[in-house]
Amino acid sequence: MADFALRRERTAQLLKAEGKGAGLLLTDPKTVYYLTGFYTDPHERFMGLFFDPEQGWTLLVPQLDFEAAQAAVGNMVAVCGYGDDQPAGQLVKDYLSRAGWNTIFVEENHMSYARAKWLLAQDGLKIHNISPFMEQLRMVKDEGEIVLLKEAARVTDQVLAAAMKQFKRGMTENDLVAELEYQAKKHGAAQMSFSTTVLSGKKSALPHGHSGAEPIGQGNLLIDFGLVINGYCSDITRTFHVGEWDQKMQRVYEIVLTAQQAALEGIKPGMTLADADRLARKVIEQAGYGPYFIHRLGHGIGLNVHEHPSVAPGMQEPVKPGMVFTVEPGIYLHGQGGVRIEDAVVITEGGAAPLTSFPKRPEQMIL
Repeated sequence: MADFALRRERTAQLLKAEGKGAGLLLTDPKTVYYLTGFYTDPHERFMGLFFDPEQGWTLLVPQLDFEAAQAAVGNMVAVCGYGDDQPAGQLVKDYLSRAGWNTIFVEENHMSYARAKWLLAQDGLKIHNISPFMEQLRMVKDEGEIVLLKEAARVTDQVLAAAMKQFKRGMTENDLVAELEYQAKKHGAAQMSFSTTVLSGKKSALPHGHSGAEPIGQGNLLIDFGLVINGYCSDITRTFHVGEWDQKMQRVYEIVLTAQQAALEGIKPGMTLADADRLARKVIEQAGYGPYFIHRLGHGIGLNVHEHPSVAPGMQEPVKPGMVFTVEPGIYLHGQGGVRIEDAVVITEGGAAPLTSFPKRPEQMIL
């Protein structure tokens, strides 16, 4: 079970170190959930979680979310609701006036200019970015988060298996997208964690291509999707082949699989994220396809499908137990086709443990 109180205490330590006169305003709905257990998408309305070292935590939500917020946070966080006839900006200014802060920490990436002006209107108020601190705090998952990530991955394997049982030649990319998302809902997913991608034939060489109305024919079929279970995301990629493998594409597939396996077996706590990336990249470079691996090895995953850390060249941060990130090498040959194989892993003292387990041997990927 998530220890929201411990997470809030760790966050509060940053403010206490700043001394009297410093406060906190968090506005990312995922951060609010991480610290309180309450999640909503407020859309155009304002939601903010305040922390004052003397007054404690206060969650300001639209009135329509008031009861749900109270039920989620219990009595450890004060909840205040406001109606659509009450300007949220004025409520924030009133809170800041009462608090008397001279310094406020905000999430820079989740503060619009319009809302930043509410803070700039406070004479002498210094504004600092807390995003790097929150990113570091959320980067290492606790046991409860890992349980939820494992469950999301387990359901993802089931969804992919169920969807592929419905595959028929002549389906369009969008048909298969719809089948994957139908199966996700059928298996209990709240939503997809990002736009489901199904790319066939030459389009499989587009790492961020868009699914369309093209019928799926002979050649590579790249499927990249994820779902959200209990707030936590999954992410998986498998590259199938419609019809028997042609010699070149099977060779490319085997190189990517070997690269992924090298990373899965070689990633250990203490090595840098750049070293982790290098494990897979070296295999692809030695096979002569280095220029065609055009992205990082992976990204962190949790409440967001893309979060810290970034497993990429140049990243000198050490791999730590509790990190969860994807391992997804790929080779993309323009005009021919592409291969990517992706699993999320949780870092343990012994190495990298994959969360998803859908088959990936080349002979298992023929449709």
